[in-house]
Amino acid sequence: MRDTVHQYTQDLRARGKSLRTVKDYPFELMKMVGFFEELKVFGWKKLKEDHVRVYHQSLYERDLAP
Repeated sequence: MRDTVHQYTQDLRARGKSLRTVKDYPFELMKMVGFFEELKVFGWKKLKEDHVRVYHQSLYERDLAP
């Protein structure tokens, strides 16, 4: 999953996205990936809808927007 985020970062750069976008989007995605890894989910194909719901709930509990 982390490799995909790194590839996405390269794609953002290649498409000429702003420095802030190139920095912020991958940063947030890596926090999400880290959360899923704590749940022992190591791969996009193993990710289930329930995992995403738990992640959104954790954001809500911290007063952060999903």
